[in-house]
Amino acid sequence: MDNYPITINYQDGTSETTRVFTGFYAGELNNGEMLTIKTFENVINDKEITSIVFFDKVIPIRS
Repeated sequence: MDNYPITINYQDGTSETTRVFTGFYAGELNNGEMLTIKTFENVINDKEITSIVFFDKVIPIRS
């Protein structure tokens, strides 16, 4: 399970959520920082995205 999932919602009612094994992360041990890049496999038409959900907050996308 992904501790910080991101979900993309599309106009047709489908959605895609990140998984723990997708993406990239890099850590800096000296200062305790970590950068995480989430990737999506099936984004075909970004004009069909209606919202993005991150930390349980829905962010509407206007196209």
